[in-house]
Amino acid sequence: MKYYTIYKITNKINGKFYIGKHITENLFDDYMGSGKLIKKAIQKYGIHNFQKDILKIYDNEHDMNIAETLLIDLKDNLSYNLQPGGIGGWKYVNENNLSNNEDSKKKKSDTMKNFWTDEKRKEQSIKMKKYFDENGVEKYSESLKNRYTDPVYKENFTKKMNIVNKDENKRKKAGQKIKDKWQNDEEFQNKMKKRKPRSSNGNAMKNKWADPVWRNKMIESRKKRIKNETY
Repeated sequence: MKYYTIYKITNKINGKFYIGKHITENLFDDYMGSGKLIKKAIQKYGIHNFQKDILKIYDNEHDMNIAETLLIDLKDNLSYNLQPGGIGGWKYVNENNLSNNEDSKKKKSDTMKNFWTDEKRKEQSIKMKKYFDENGVEKYSESLKNRYTDPVYKENFTKKMNIVNKDENKRKKAGQKIKDKWQNDEEFQNKMKKRKPRSSNGNAMKNKWADPVWRNKMIESRKKRIKNETY
């Protein structure tokens, strides 16, 4: 049975609150809202400092949406809510394909470009280097392998990569980016020259090229790339 609920999450420390809606089969699940401010607040204060109360339960989505609209007051200084409520949420976004339209894609692209500044990339690179120094590549490699044991994840990832790899413009852009680094980025050049081979004995690639099926596949792939001027 599905429950169409309106809930209130209250910060026990400062009294601020968040009102939201949730469709669930378990009234006692651990869902704590999807709003940006409430997520940041929970991360800051700890989930143990928040109390969740079910305010209303309905048997249909329409009544739930109306109730949410009536209960949310954006003028209240104690409210974590940023939107007036009603129709919305991931269910609405997915059903109406709002995350894949051109405006949405552009907003995502602009957001990521603004976020991944050169300084941010260097910061992330330092964090990853520290992680590998402390844990080794084996732990990270094992986590990736575990992901691929999930057939749904593997299928979705393969579909996405096939789309990306077949996009000629993206491949040209990626190829040109690597060319520019090899020509102009001295730090990148030194880093690549010092990089250790994936196989300690250097036989891994030799064994692959010894396989005629894999060899022909790679040769055809390279011919195709040259023909499409992707490099």
